Amino acid sequence: EDVDTVEELAEVKGIVVETVKETGRAILNAEDPLVANFRDTIKARSILFSLDPDLPVLGEHLEGNGTVVTVVDGSIVLRKKALDFPIVAVKDVPITLEGAATFNAANALAATAACYALGIPAKGLERGLITFNPSTSQSRGRMNVFDVADFKVIVDYGHNPASVEALSSVFPALTSGGRVIGMHSGTGNRRDEDIAEFGRVLGRSYDHIVLTDSDPRSRPLGETAEVVKRG
Repeated sequence: EDVDTVEELAEVKGIVVETVKETGRAILNAEDPLVANFRDTIKARSILFSLDPDLPVLGEHLEGNGTVVTVVDGSIVLRKKALDFPIVAVKDVPITLEGAATFNAANALAATAACYALGIPAKGLERGLITFNPSTSQSRGRMNVFDVADFKVIVDYGHNPASVEALSSVFPALTSGGRVIGMHSGTGNRRDEDIAEFGRVLGRSYDHIVLTDSDPRSRPLGETAEVVKRG
């Protein structure tokens, strides 16, 4: 609440990395300039991650003797200035759904960077990545995929336009050309224009949508769904 722009959100989230001590490490998404720029203002040294190994900021970071985690030839790689340390193939990381869920590949890079900063060796990084599944026991409500009769059912907490767009990117790999039916609820403590944009993205992502209002927060029941519908 009371955060209306991406820049304001970055400022709030930035409090976390600003509090990291000089002896610690900050893990930063190099693909987002608002995040990558924190490396110039925080006390801690940073480890950058990106799905794109050719991103210029990664090269700059390596030249300054920094560490990056990226993807090279389909594998997650820990990269230093003159050395690459392959960890595991992206398709072998369960949360990536054999590589289809690129957003979770990015999450795997971030996790790799964080665990490396904690001193976990390469074999431990690999083991952690290949044994963590998008299941209800390990990651409830986050890209849980079920086979129900002839359908693939995905349960995911996608509550903003970006998360819906990311979720819809995996549909082609799962649907084999079939219809895509979604059941979604908007989040009540958002601006009307943000909720309407959420609705517009839903409209682009599904063949048929069922709207619910399970998260009204400060709004009267049903109001959020109406704003989503208008979008």
